[in-house]
Amino acid sequence: MNVSKSIQLSCSRLMLFSSYLLRFLLLILLSFLVRFFFSTSLYAQTKFNYPHIETIDQIDTIFGIKVHDPYRWLEENNSQQTKDWIASQQQLTSSYLAGIPDRDAIKKRLEHLWNYKKISCPFKKGNKYFIFKNNGKQNQSVLYWMNNINEIPTVLLDPNSWSDDGTVALSSSSISKNGTFIAYGKSTKGSDWVTFYVKEIATGRELIDIIEYTKFSGVSWYKDGFYYTKYDKPNEEKQYTEKNTVSKVYYHRIGTTQKNDVLVYEDANSPNRSYHVEVTESEKHLILYGSKSTENNTLSICKIDAKKIVFIPIIENFDNNYNVLNSEEDALIVSTNYESPNGKIIKINLNKINTKDWETLITEKSVPIEEIRITKKNIILNYLNNLQSKIEIYDLKGNYVNEISIPDFVIAQLKQPDEDQNILYLTYSSYVIANVNCSYNIDKNKLEIIHKTDVPFDLTKYKTEHKKYKSKDGTVVSIFIISNKEIKLNSQNPTMLYGYGGFNISILPDFSPQRIAFLEQGGVWAVANIRGGSEYGDIWHREGMLDKKQNVFDDFIYAAEYLCNEGYTNPNKLAMQGRSNGGLLVGSVMTQRPDICRVALPIVGVMDMIRYHKFTIGYFWKDEYGSSENKNEFLNLIKYSPLHNLKPANYPATLVMTGDHDDRVVPAHSYKFASQLQVRQLGALPCLIRIDSNAGHGNGKPIAKIIEEWTDLLAFTMLHLGVEYQKK
Repeated sequence: MNVSKSIQLSCSRLMLFSSYLLRFLLLILLSFLVRFFFSTSLYAQTKFNYPHIETIDQIDTIFGIKVHDPYRWLEENNSQQTKDWIASQQQLTSSYLAGIPDRDAIKKRLEHLWNYKKISCPFKKGNKYFIFKNNGKQNQSVLYWMNNINEIPTVLLDPNSWSDDGTVALSSSSISKNGTFIAYGKSTKGSDWVTFYVKEIATGRELIDIIEYTKFSGVSWYKDGFYYTKYDKPNEEKQYTEKNTVSKVYYHRIGTTQKNDVLVYEDANSPNRSYHVEVTESEKHLILYGSKSTENNTLSICKIDAKKIVFIPIIENFDNNYNVLNSEEDALIVSTNYESPNGKIIKINLNKINTKDWETLITEKSVPIEEIRITKKNIILNYLNNLQSKIEIYDLKGNYVNEISIPDFVIAQLKQPDEDQNILYLTYSSYVIANVNCSYNIDKNKLEIIHKTDVPFDLTKYKTEHKKYKSKDGTVVSIFIISNKEIKLNSQNPTMLYGYGGFNISILPDFSPQRIAFLEQGGVWAVANIRGGSEYGDIWHREGMLDKKQNVFDDFIYAAEYLCNEGYTNPNKLAMQGRSNGGLLVGSVMTQRPDICRVALPIVGVMDMIRYHKFTIGYFWKDEYGSSENKNEFLNLIKYSPLHNLKPANYPATLVMTGDHDDRVVPAHSYKFASQLQVRQLGALPCLIRIDSNAGHGNGKPIAKIIEEWTDLLAFTMLHLGVEYQKK
């Protein structure tokens, strides 16, 4: 080869290399420009192009105050106008979310994180054992049965066969005392309406029994049938929105049709009360519970061998909670918070029902009772001790026996005991421990691990910190902070703050695979145990309800400020998330302090505090929130109702989320809030609404839909928190 050709070849190679290098640099530049466009230019738009939203001149004068409701037409969920609004909003949101560069990668990662075998603890009924399993890819878990704990289980109910997309779910089930039959409820598209069916367990034979129009009803077996509660058939056009009143208790005999069921109890004079009947474990008594809210109840009783069912009142007021654990011939074993906010166990002599004659079996402790199980020999109490489980065993006379030794900083869930073997089954987990199933031999005081969940990611990288901070009024509030062990407190960590704060519900450490998708991107996950829940007993709850509801919002605001002050994050790196009552929380906080975070995620939230009680079972929340029908309560509600406090402001990037079949918190709450928010947004950050089709409040949602929901939630959040997504 001569020098000329060599030089020519070298030049050609150099030109080829330069060409490849130029292409490579162009690709890098293009990638940078795409990310720059999505992470900067979209923010900088002076006005987001929202669909036109019609308004109506709807003004209600309530106790002399004019309340504007320009989007009330969105409460008509089946009107063509509402359907057109939904379609335009869905198109806008879907287009925006689909354009986020990392969305597909996030979805693939979530699919991987969710793909592991899930096995529940066994429980026993009659002479059979039962267990739920999921192979990691199934939309719904499958219920199996076994004759003994060690044999290969047989499929009893497979909800995945009920629909192609997994939107028909098992809502509840009840097995007859002898283990012969199972009554199971199906919920469609996430609705609270449930239809019950009956199956013979050993043969798998489906019976003719079909029970329709139940809602929040269990099944209580007695002899050859069961008791249940139903409502009248709803208007088909308004079945997901109209108010549900006059609950009725029936007895159904196996092998017959519902039209032959016997009406056991109704109270037409109190249409807003709900009733249900339970048979005590001893089968000596029928217990009738009455309720007018999500807590506290009346209590009546009838001997089960009576020729005619006539209930005798024991408790006629709604001042406290009462739950009958079992009955003797002339006495009831009851758990209650009567004069004991943290709960206690009492015995009520049916011949001396006056409160002064009640016998205390297990006195109230300084920590609240979270769960109770009872066997032929023991009472098992699961206490919530500084937000971790403490399980104590007592005999039926209330004498202390022993304590179950479980790991620190975990939450245990107690299953139905095996009374014949005096064995309790339980599952424990934490933010960084996947479910561990155990059996506990009460007689031998011996705990054994049955199954440890094997997950496809490394949990040892992460840690949980349990911190305390002071709220606005000086109240000390607990907060859990979950992060990588190598976290740096430089105020630059993308952070998700979650809260609930209501209805006496504790938000406790649990395991969640979708949380890992955020943590492994350098995220921090924080959970504030704000007032309104039951983390510290009934008093903690009452400090966050009715006219004290502002405490809940203050606690959450101060949690955000604590995270910033301690160096975990800053307002531009902070997202807030809450569901249901937690959606109300996020909605109220973002209207009071729109500067507090970069991203707001109010999910299936109660946003219209003036009209919430007019839909489905919303009136059950009056004892928690108050009602606009009462002047003082109205004046309190109007102060924080998210819908009515959206003033023109620079709001965070907001993704409102709801389901089109949500009949617990009807989607009109979110529809109206999103419409008003889009009009009131002065800043450039988007305010969108994600409306999940064929989905409800969240219960029974198939895994595929959960992954889709979390894909959009995380993609939206990471984009606006400036997370540089790293593929795993």
